[in-house]
Amino acid sequence: MKLVRKQNNEGFCRMSQLDAENLSKRDIMILNVLSQRGKMSVSEIANAIPNASDSTVSMNVTKLWREKQMVSKTKDPENQRTTIVELTEAGKKAIEIHNKQKTERFEAN
Repeated sequence: MKLVRKQNNEGFCRMSQLDAENLSKRDIMILNVLSQRGKMSVSEIANAIPNASDSTVSMNVTKLWREKQMVSKTKDPENQRTTIVELTEAGKKAIEIHNKQKTERFEAN
């Protein structure tokens, strides 16, 4: 999956609709949970998603972080073993595009 990003005059990348379309259902669920609840640990995300283990969510989060830059990962200062996940601007834009497309498809029917 290759991301399509276009650079504007200021050198900033903007997300194309293809970015939002190249997400798995689990990616979308993770982004939605983070969008609704804000910063969360991987375990908290896994608990919020039905039938998702910590290891599966961790793999998806790492992909969203490393390949798509849609989430940020930081260590919890109170417990270095815990990773805190938060949406980046790219993640916020992707979930916004996805939800807009979902609404448009629903309204078209």
